[in-house]
Amino acid sequence: MKQNPQTLVLLAIGTLLIVFIGFRVFQSNRVYDDYGKKISIGDYDQCANCSNLTVEDRPPRDSILSYSQERIVRLAQENPCYLPLIQDSSYWSPEFDSTKYIRYHNLFNSSIKGNKDLPDSLMFVRRYLVGDFMVLNADSSIRGSEEFYPRIEELFDWAPYRSTWMEEHMRYPLYQSDSVIHQLRDSIPRYVNDNHPVFTAESQINFFNKIWRYYGRPTKKKYSFSGNTVYASGQRLCMCEAYWDTLVWVGSVAVSSKRLGLSTIEHEDGTQTTSTYNHFPIGRSRDYYGGFYIISSKHWEYSRKYETIDRSHDTLMSGGHNRVVMYKGRVELPNFLTMQPTSFYPEAMKDNGIHEVSLRQMPRNMLGTCNSIGCIRVSDYMAKYLRWWVPQDCHFYVAYQPHRYHYRVPDINANDLYPIKTEKEGNAFRAWINDNYPFYAENVKLDRTGDPRNGYLQQAYFELGSEYQKYQRIYESDTTISQ
Repeated sequence: MKQNPQTLVLLAIGTLLIVFIGFRVFQSNRVYDDYGKKISIGDYDQCANCSNLTVEDRPPRDSILSYSQERIVRLAQENPCYLPLIQDSSYWSPEFDSTKYIRYHNLFNSSIKGNKDLPDSLMFVRRYLVGDFMVLNADSSIRGSEEFYPRIEELFDWAPYRSTWMEEHMRYPLYQSDSVIHQLRDSIPRYVNDNHPVFTAESQINFFNKIWRYYGRPTKKKYSFSGNTVYASGQRLCMCEAYWDTLVWVGSVAVSSKRLGLSTIEHEDGTQTTSTYNHFPIGRSRDYYGGFYIISSKHWEYSRKYETIDRSHDTLMSGGHNRVVMYKGRVELPNFLTMQPTSFYPEAMKDNGIHEVSLRQMPRNMLGTCNSIGCIRVSDYMAKYLRWWVPQDCHFYVAYQPHRYHYRVPDINANDLYPIKTEKEGNAFRAWINDNYPFYAENVKLDRTGDPRNGYLQQAYFELGSEYQKYQRIYESDTTISQ
């Protein structure tokens, strides 16, 4: 039967529309790879703990795209990397429509331009950050801070277990002597995987000198305290990687987010006086932190020389430079990562960043608890590490329920938690640190004498207090025997 020309045109248009709609639906579940090609999310496959299995033997895994909200909420309680997929509006700014913008494909970094000669650079597309700023669990119990850092053999495909000595001394180089560090540095090339195209032996040695050298013990604590006041600890920054069937929690570090505002008084003589007051990003100020940011700029620090190899690494990560951020032109904010809110959060504060604790000594002890004037503070080592690990335009999510953001613990005095009571006891611990860990003491600016409530000293006790207690018991035992 002969078709009417108008009918044929309509059929053709209808067919094109169906194809186009189907294509768009298909595209919504795909991301860009480094070379501008579209690849299926399923191509980001990873099977945990089954690398030695054949494809046919691997257990079936569901795509995250099929997860229900109930399942995501349950997973997020154990793994905060799932928080960006929670559509519950209580975790986000009121101006943000979580049901509209919470999407799995938004986890991927679409700005990275890969290097065709380095196929492994695709791994950086997966990386994103989650700021989990809650100190309380869902049942209102205190969560506490428990940091864990990526192991160096996981970063570079090393096999330090081949050498018991290397494994022992590589764990916490911050506390090692210069002689041990020189031996470690000289041994690195023997453990480099020659087939690793992304990180050469030279780049790994540079990483060791400028980042891993500062790696100390991750902290684990339930409380932070200022003076005699005790606060619940638990705020954390999480490094994550997205795969089609799982979100991998790579590392976790204690942080301090906003608690304070600044008030400036102008005097008749032209001078100014600045003071702080409590200003939490909750209630009417909930929009202060947007839920979805882009790490738009990666800065440097004065204590480390920015060399050609550092520039090469920044090129690999699609961006970064050697400029240093200063607070009011006076105080350095080392390794500042600028966080710009996306258009989803027009009212969020702009030009905040992630940086090393630097303004005052006391906040070093407050990591895990909100205590900043707006930025996100991390430890010295993690500021350096994040500067290296985070790719340009990395996606950064900030999620918290306001009633779980901050908690002052009643009926507990800091004196009951912190064993150093007097200046004499503090100076004894200071002397032990300086005698046994001189590089650490120099790095954290821990003098032999000073205030026993100094933040540097308190942080040192979180890291080395158990070892110091063991030393005290041995010393007291030896003293008793000699008498």
